[in-house]
Amino acid sequence: MRIPGHQKRSYTWRWTAALGGLAVLTFALVMALVVMPAERAQALSFVVDDITDPVAGVPADCTAPPVVGACSLRDAVAAADLTAAADTITFNITGAGPHIITLGAPLIPVTGNIIFDATGEAACGQAHCVELNGAGAVPSALTLTTSNNTVRGFVIRNFTGPGIIIVGVGVTGNVIANNFIGLDGTGTLAAGNGTGVAIALGATGNTIGGTVATDRNVISGNGATGGVSIDGAGASSNFVRGNYIGTNAAGTGAVGNAGGGVRIGSVAPGPTTNVIGPGNIISGNGANGVLITGAGTNANRVQGNCIGLRPDCALPLPNVLDGVDIEAGAASNSVGGTLPGAGNNIGFNGDDGVAIGEGAAAGNFNTVTRNAIFLNTGLGIQCDTAAAGCDLTSNESIGDPTLAGCADAGGGNVSCTGTQLLPAVAGITIDVYRANAADPEGDLWLCTTLTGAGGAFGCTFANPGGGSATATATTAGGSTSQFSIMVGIPPGIAPTATPVVVATNTPAPTSTPTTPTATGTPPTRTPTPGSPTATPTLGPMETKTLVAGCNPMSSTYPDNTAVTTLGAAVSPAGALISIWKFDAGVWRGYSPDYPTYSDLSEVDRLDVVFICVDRAGSFQRPKI
Repeated sequence: MRIPGHQKRSYTWRWTAALGGLAVLTFALVMALVVMPAERAQALSFVVDDITDPVAGVPADCTAPPVVGACSLRDAVAAADLTAAADTITFNITGAGPHIITLGAPLIPVTGNIIFDATGEAACGQAHCVELNGAGAVPSALTLTTSNNTVRGFVIRNFTGPGIIIVGVGVTGNVIANNFIGLDGTGTLAAGNGTGVAIALGATGNTIGGTVATDRNVISGNGATGGVSIDGAGASSNFVRGNYIGTNAAGTGAVGNAGGGVRIGSVAPGPTTNVIGPGNIISGNGANGVLITGAGTNANRVQGNCIGLRPDCALPLPNVLDGVDIEAGAASNSVGGTLPGAGNNIGFNGDDGVAIGEGAAAGNFNTVTRNAIFLNTGLGIQCDTAAAGCDLTSNESIGDPTLAGCADAGGGNVSCTGTQLLPAVAGITIDVYRANAADPEGDLWLCTTLTGAGGAFGCTFANPGGGSATATATTAGGSTSQFSIMVGIPPGIAPTATPVVVATNTPAPTSTPTTPTATGTPPTRTPTPGSPTATPTLGPMETKTLVAGCNPMSSTYPDNTAVTTLGAAVSPAGALISIWKFDAGVWRGYSPDYPTYSDLSEVDRLDVVFICVDRAGSFQRPKI
C-alpha cells in the first residue's frame, strides 16, 4: 500500500524533433556527397570481410564476385543503398571471433532495402559473433529510413543514442530480431546505448522481436531513455513481441534499462495503436516495465507478457517502479484482454502492478482485465491518488465494486454478489478474481458479469479452493477501477475453469497455434504436493534438444513418473528453471530451485508438459 504523501517520480522519455533532425541532416549530407548511379534492379549479396571502419575515402568495391580489396560494413551499406532491390549483407571475417566493428561515426542511413544477417559468422563461444560498438562516442549504429529492412544476429552496444533508429513517415515492415542490444556478447553484462531501439516520427508496422524463440532480442543495460522507445506523431501499429527486456540473455537476472523497459509516447493527438506482446519478459528495469504517456497516446495494447518476473512467469525479477504505468493523459489503452492469451502476469514490481492517471493530465477509458496481478509492493491497480475510486479526472471516476459476500452455489461452484455504487447503473462489467494478499490483487480471473438495475450484480465460478475474492468494474467506455475490498471464498475443490494468462516466454502466434500454448497463473503459494503411486521402470532412452525458454513436449514416461525424474534428465546441470503441466483446470509447476512452491509431483504418459530452461541443451526420455 502506498505511504501517504509518497510521490512517484515520472519517468517521461522525450524524443524531440532533434531525433528527426539528426536523421534528416545525416541523410542530406550523404546525398550531397554521393552521386547516385542508375538503380540496379537485381538483388545483390555483399560479404563483409573487414572489421575496420573507413569513415573517409573512396568506398571499396564490395560486389561479389569478385571483391576488389577488403569490404567493410560501411562500404557494404554504401553499395547496398544504391540499389532498389532487397540486398543482403552477410559476414565472413577471418580469425577467431568475436569480431568487433568499432564505428567512428554512424553508418549512413539505410535508404535502400537491406537484410543485415550476422547469424552465419563462425562460432566464437558466445551467442552473437559480430559486434557493432560505438565506443561511447558515436550517436547510433543503424538508422533505417526505408521499409522492409531486417537486422539480425548482432551485438549492438556503447552508442550514446539509440542503437537502432527506425524513423520516418510510412517507414514500415522493418524487423529487428535475434540481437543483443545494450549487452556484451556474453549476454550477462551491461554495455548500454542511450536507448536500445527507437521507433519515431511516423514509422508504422515495424516489429521488434517475433513469434519464435530465434527472433528474440535481449534489450538490456541501456540508459536513461530505456530499452524500446516508440514516439512521435504517427508512430503506430508497431509490434514488440517475444523479447527479454531488462534481463540477462537467460532471463534469470536483472541487467536493467535505467529508464525502463518499453515507452510509448506521442506529441500529437490520434491513436498510436502499438502492441506490446505477446511473449515479452519485461523485468529488472530501473523504472517502469511499460510506460504509456501523453494525451495523444491512445489505443495501445499490452498483452500476453510477464512483467516483473522471470521466464517461468512466476518467480520474481521486479522492475523498480510500476509494472505498467499509464500517465499524462494517455487514454483508451488496454492491459490484458478477453481473448485467450491476452492477459499478462504482473508481479513483484517495486510500486503498483498497473498505475493509471498520473501526471498533469489524467486519461480515461484505460482497461485492465483478465491479468494475473500479484505481490506488487503497491496496489494491484492504482488509479492516481484514489480514495473511494479513481480520482475526478482519470478513468471516468469509476469507483471500486462492493462485494457483499461469496457463498457455496453447489456442484463445486461459488456465487459472489455485490453492488457497483459509483456509478450505480446497469451495464457495468464486473470481473471477479481470486485475491492473493492483504493488499487486494487478483492473481486468477474467475468470472465476468454485468450489473443490473441499481448496480447490483452476481457472478458464479468454479471454486478455486477457498481463499478470498476481489473484483474490478469497467464502464462501457472501457475505464477500469481499482480492485475492491476482499471477501472470503468458502473452502472447496480446485477450479475447473481454464486460466487465461500466458505463463511462458515463448510468444504465441496471432493465428491458431499448432502446438499447445502455456496459459495460466503463478503456482499456488501454499501447494499440497502429491507423491507417485508407483515406481516406474524406464526402458531405452532417447535424446531430445531443448531451446532456451519453455519447450512444449508430450510425455512418453509411464504413468505416475515423479517429476524429479524429468528434472534430473535435463542437461547441462542447473539449466532447468521449471516444469509445467495443466492439470484438472489449473497450472501446476515444479522448480528445483523453489521446491517449497512446487505443486507438480508426477506426470503420466501423453501428458503435455512445458520444460523451461535458461539455455539450450539435451533431454533424455524413454524411447517410444
